[in-house]
Amino acid sequence: VEHYKCAVTADPSMVNAWRNLANLHFKAGDFSGALTVYRQAAAANEDDVMLQIGVGNCLMQLQQTTEGRLVFEKAAQIFPNSPLPFYSLGIASEKALDYAEAANFFLKAGNLGQIEAFSRLFELHFAGKISLNNCDLIAAAAQACQLSNYTDPWLMQILAAGYLDNGQKHEAASILHRALTLARDQGKQRLAAEIADNLKLASEN
Repeated sequence: VEHYKCAVTADPSMVNAWRNLANLHFKAGDFSGALTVYRQAAAANEDDVMLQIGVGNCLMQLQQTTEGRLVFEKAAQIFPNSPLPFYSLGIASEKALDYAEAANFFLKAGNLGQIEAFSRLFELHFAGKISLNNCDLIAAAAQACQLSNYTDPWLMQILAAGYLDNGQKHEAASILHRALTLARDQGKQRLAAEIADNLKLASEN
């Protein structure tokens, strides 16, 4: 902590030093201390979105949810091309049990390139918290697979399931074959078994 304090005092533009200093407080559960650091850092580096998000995250941890959301909303206005504020708003909405709003924010963040947002979106869907129509599910899963360079078998299975429900068995089977190989190579045996079951369905005439 003392070394990072010296670093940011010597050069307030050292964003990584600010983040590390704040993270030390945050991980120790000192959210008030982390908030103070994040606010100082954000004031010295107004063009860094992660510092702004850090302020909001600390406020959320301190149960100051309204203030935290305002920080995220302001960040979304200042950094409209960054997925981070929208993802943070999605998490905040999910905690408030407003799943429809959370889904919209996760979709926005996903479309801006954050794969984790798509994962949260799908988790809400399969948990029955929201209901995506098949076309929206396929579109979101296809983009998520592209973002992962088709290396995540769970995302690929979601895309294949969408195709399968849409009656596109050939497309589903092709993706599932690749997903099954990946799941086995990654040691994900339970997922591999699920994919194998879906592959049987896709292979039926």
